[in-house]
Amino acid sequence: MMLIEQIFLLGINEKSKKIFFDWEDFLFYGAIMMDLVLRDKISIKKDQRERKSTMTRLRIEILNKDSTDNTILDKMLQFIEINSEKDTFIDLLTEFVKRSNYSDFREVIISKLESLGFIKYLGKKRFKRRYQVTKPALKTKILDEINAVLLDNQEPTKELIFLLSLLRIEYNLPKIIPKKFLMIAGERIVKLAEHEPIGWQIQGVIDRMNQTAEDFAEDLADNLYDM
Repeated sequence: MMLIEQIFLLGINEKSKKIFFDWEDFLFYGAIMMDLVLRDKISIKKDQRERKSTMTRLRIEILNKDSTDNTILDKMLQFIEINSEKDTFIDLLTEFVKRSNYSDFREVIISKLESLGFIKYLGKKRFKRRYQVTKPALKTKILDEINAVLLDNQEPTKELIFLLSLLRIEYNLPKIIPKKFLMIAGERIVKLAEHEPIGWQIQGVIDRMNQTAEDFAEDLADNLYDM
């Protein structure tokens, strides 16, 4: 299974039928990029021209433009090529999360997962898309593999390290790991994914956005207080 398929399945809440991961479109972007890296379609490397920065800039290079025979991955390759002037990971992420882009990608992801028989799209409720996992055993298998690495100290594959790097973003791990195991799992995931740059890059972008929102709220409160 591709990482984008795994992260989508893990994100579906069994009760509400909705995606309950925070910043899910950022996770989807990261997962697709990781899938392309795993297939040697792109490289993501630190910008060697950069000397000092508050956030390391990662540059994206297409290594192979041939079709992957997967609509999701081919669409991302095309997206990267079309936006070739935006060659950093963050610039492309910013372009990806524009409403028209991620909505378009979401449709492709849903269609692909439905064609594989992994999910069934149930429509919207209160403006939120709802899904039914049609192969719960598959989701359980993914969770078992995560638990084996985080709680039983099994050695992870590179693919699983990528997946864990996504799950640590913005405190999403508690949504799939029982509370009593969170401390152990959290320490293990930091150790395993400490050198994986994509997850850290996405978290850095989210942190900056959160800080900007907090600063704006504080400034607004100060202005109202002074009135």
